[in-house]
Amino acid sequence: MSYFIAFDFFSTEQKFNKFWYGIIEIDLHIITIQDAAKNIIYENYPDIDLNLTAIKITAFNNINL
Repeated sequence: MSYFIAFDFFSTEQKFNKFWYGIIEIDLHIITIQDAAKNIIYENYPDIDLNLTAIKITAFNNINL
């Protein structure tokens, strides 16, 4: 199913504060929203250490395409 997701992610140790938004295709029976956000961060910002990163989901809505 298609979802709109927006989230902030930040780290005081790594000194960054970023956001991301877009439409993704995921199956919530297989993956959590938090893991989907982690995958997006890993794919777009591979130099960020996810263990030191806080993620705040700000929007998550299903959409019918």
